[in-house]
Amino acid sequence: DKFGDYGIVGVAILDYLKDSSEIDTFLISCRVIGRGVEDVLLKACLEVSRRMRKNRVFGHFVSTKKNKQVENFYQKHSFNPQEKDKRTFVFDLDQPLTEDATYFKSINVDI
Repeated sequence: DKFGDYGIVGVAILDYLKDSSEIDTFLISCRVIGRGVEDVLLKACLEVSRRMRKNRVFGHFVSTKKNKQVENFYQKHSFNPQEKDKRTFVFDLDQPLTEDATYFKSINVDI
């Protein structure tokens, strides 16, 4: 981002299922949480899933002592909790995505 170069600060791994994607891994360095990197990375996951012609994206949250600060992350980004499993959230890809953050120089996504 234009405020400094922190190097690689996060990773997301998606599993592509028949008509959906599942966020298998979503890790962000605590050095950059709250600076918007997590928002941009999640949006990239959603965009990639759309390109792969998926209908929805699933994410999971398992509460630990160290990740309490992001327990509402999926809900904040319009993911809906699943009734059967309150740790699983879904985003329907027919919803609009958020605008790109203007303070990033570039956002590159590899498929």
